[in-house]
Amino acid sequence: MLYQRLVLTLWLAIICCVGGWQDLGSVSRIQPYGRPFKLNSLRDSLPNTRPRARRESSRRRPRGKYEYNLKRTAIRDAKNRNALCLDGSEAVFYLSRNPDSKHWIVQLQAGGSCGTYDSCLDRSKGSFGSSRNYSDFMTGTFVASDDPGENPMFSSWNKVFVPYCSGDVFVGRRGKNKNGHGMNMFGHFIVKSVFLQLIEDYRINKSNTKILFGGASSGGLGMLANIDFIQELVKPAEIRGYNDGGWFTLYPNFGETANAGPPYFFKVLSFMFHTLWGGFVDESCRANMPKAEACLYGELVFKYLSAPVYVFVAQWDSYQLQELVHSQFPTMRLPPELPSEAEYLGKFGKNTHRSLRRVINSQKDGVFSPACFMHAFSGENLTNAHRTLACEISGKTPYKALSEWFISNGTRGTYVEEPLDKPECNPSCCSKLCLKCRKPKPTVEYDEPTEVIIESGAVRWQQTTLITWVLAFVVYSFVHWKDVVLL
Repeated sequence: MLYQRLVLTLWLAIICCVGGWQDLGSVSRIQPYGRPFKLNSLRDSLPNTRPRARRESSRRRPRGKYEYNLKRTAIRDAKNRNALCLDGSEAVFYLSRNPDSKHWIVQLQAGGSCGTYDSCLDRSKGSFGSSRNYSDFMTGTFVASDDPGENPMFSSWNKVFVPYCSGDVFVGRRGKNKNGHGMNMFGHFIVKSVFLQLIEDYRINKSNTKILFGGASSGGLGMLANIDFIQELVKPAEIRGYNDGGWFTLYPNFGETANAGPPYFFKVLSFMFHTLWGGFVDESCRANMPKAEACLYGELVFKYLSAPVYVFVAQWDSYQLQELVHSQFPTMRLPPELPSEAEYLGKFGKNTHRSLRRVINSQKDGVFSPACFMHAFSGENLTNAHRTLACEISGKTPYKALSEWFISNGTRGTYVEEPLDKPECNPSCCSKLCLKCRKPKPTVEYDEPTEVIIESGAVRWQQTTLITWVLAFVVYSFVHWKDVVLL
């Protein structure tokens, strides 16, 4: 009898330890929607891919493993569909398939563009111009991640990542026989081919399907140019876009004469668009603009887009300030060293705010625009991503603002800081590029209901279970303490 009671006592002790360990979170399946986010970003190239054995390619990759969640997928009949990279290799896309979800993320890679023959030739020898050395698997980041800690809003969705190998911000329609440099610039056809294959294989063109389509930098420009065209392909599915850092403005470079017509870079863009790319832009915009290439500027194309769009743009886009500058003009120094530079930046920030006026006032679109010096929030590089994605306006990060916009169908999620005469950075994104930072404001707390995502049929009552077992053990030990001592 005493032996049985002792065994029961030990059994209760083990159950208390195991139950407590589970309830403290080691195997909990409850994920509060509003918990802090650990975010990552897309890479500008494909350094997060690693070769895997070919024998693994046929295995179904478990959804619980978040690394290497995207599998290389060939584009069928790529040659006839003009889905070719700069060097003539066939373009591909990466897929993370979840049969339990009917919703999709389609993400275009960041990566600039090329204009001269030498730069395009050099590009064609690497991952930005050729698919020959792409790996079988890669890890998705930002909204392409399967990790619910990194991507709580879209982690269970199907993911598609489209590598950027055409050098044309995903708008090109000109092959090597007609291209000024003798290379394929078929970005628009690559995007079209990917969506056609998704329709053929997974029937994403259904009324109950949601699609988030976008990208960073050049991928954001590609989204603006293609989204209404893709909307027609996937009808009646619901498509929305996001543009991260692909919102350039028609503002003159530092040292360039103001009020002298479009900035000099517009001439460079015109050359690439017509001579190299044979570019595709939104058709409604093209019909109303004297020059089609103007439709690559967000502030000009935006009013013609019918699909809802979310925009991420810093008040001072560091890429436009320092990279889209012809050699005849001085490069903007960051932080500014002269009063004239600070004055220019003040005007530049006000112009960014002006360009967003239509987005700010929209009932379906949204924008996140802090007083920061940066380019893309999610796609510049992994080194900066921890800082850029942690930037806050009124307590909201870029990811949180995007999620809020998506959930509310555009009624919420817009966060824009008013520009000042002289640049002062938001303290949450203060960097070596800033001359002065604003004083931090108290963090705004939001009382939001916790959304519980349940992956199985049972909910574990974490706190009450632990307390119940502990009390049971204490009571039993107290009642039978004499038997235990005598033994």
